[in-house]
Amino acid sequence: MSESLQALLTELETFGQENDAAISDRPRRMLNITRDTGSFF
Repeated sequence: MSESLQALLTELETFGQENDAAISDRPRRMLNITRDTGSFF
């Protein structure tokens, strides 16, 4: 995997985690899949 793609995936993962930690209203959360699940798919 290229470094630029890895950096983008890490950025998206961090954004999703921060978003979900800041929002308690479940329908508004992103509810991202885990890195392991994403790799599996």
